[in-house]
Amino acid sequence: MPLGTWVGADDNAVMGNNVETIERTEQPIAVVRGRVQPDGIAEFLGKAFGDSMAVIERQHLHIVGAPFARYGLTDDSRWDIEAGFPVDALPVAEGRVLPDVLPGGTIARILYIGDYSAVGAAYETLMEWLPDNDFAPSGEPWEEYLDQPGTPNPRTEVYVPCLKQPVPQPAG
Repeated sequence: MPLGTWVGADDNAVMGNNVETIERTEQPIAVVRGRVQPDGIAEFLGKAFGDSMAVIERQHLHIVGAPFARYGLTDDSRWDIEAGFPVDALPVAEGRVLPDVLPGGTIARILYIGDYSAVGAAYETLMEWLPDNDFAPSGEPWEEYLDQPGTPNPRTEVYVPCLKQPVPQPAG
């Protein structure tokens, strides 16, 4: 798929060729982890975000960014999901809510606008962009949800930790 504007199946999804790399510091997060069937993702996210917010409030922490989720496909067609919020300090584990960090370093990101069901195109674009620009993935990707649930054509930023690869030099 060439980089450029992409229109999804709902004819309202848009993703430009706005891949960029940024430098980030490691970010403390409060998360809930679970293994979920595809049709249970929305329910899992809602509960994970609610549980995380409750623990963040009880521990007098502050949310410092958008809610996010990291996904990994399992061998049995379910998803391993980690969902929560970036916070100003590591939380103490409480119930289902665990402390973790989003990685620092070089991160490639792209903005996707449209239905969540088609956000996979943003991941595909990033994974094609990385080697074309002498980068390789160096960690698990994640996505941040920039709009409230129910927003038409919500904005989602997709992030992939990456490392610059040496450009091969001609022999001789």
